[in-house]
Amino acid sequence: MLTLRVSRDGQPVTDLEPYLGAYGHLVALREGDLAYLHVHPGGEPSDGQTLPGPDIEFGAEVPSAGGYHLYLDFKHAGVVRTAQFTLDATSPDEFDHRAHQYDAYEQRRARDQRHDVRLLREPHRTQT
Repeated sequence: MLTLRVSRDGQPVTDLEPYLGAYGHLVALREGDLAYLHVHPGGEPSDGQTLPGPDIEFGAEVPSAGGYHLYLDFKHAGVVRTAQFTLDATSPDEFDHRAHQYDAYEQRRARDQRHDVRLLREPHRTQT
């Protein structure tokens, strides 16, 4: 599970707006061969259970070790915004270690004007 948290001016955003039928869209590109993955979050805005922020959860797995560029599109205050992350997947152990220290890694944060998006949990690498 990959969780991204959206805040604005230091406060959690709890009024994300649906964009193309979801509260977020995540695109991942693998460095080297640019393998592409487009992931939608779990739940739907109109299902009565999915909250409009601050967290957006995606069921995602890293298929192999390497660098990944992640792009999150989300809509807030009538504007579609994009946050960018770089994820280095070298081993499952590193995922477990870094997943608990997300706020210590500046490169894993993306700023869009006054919005801040943080990667809270990283996907586990699938076994090959």
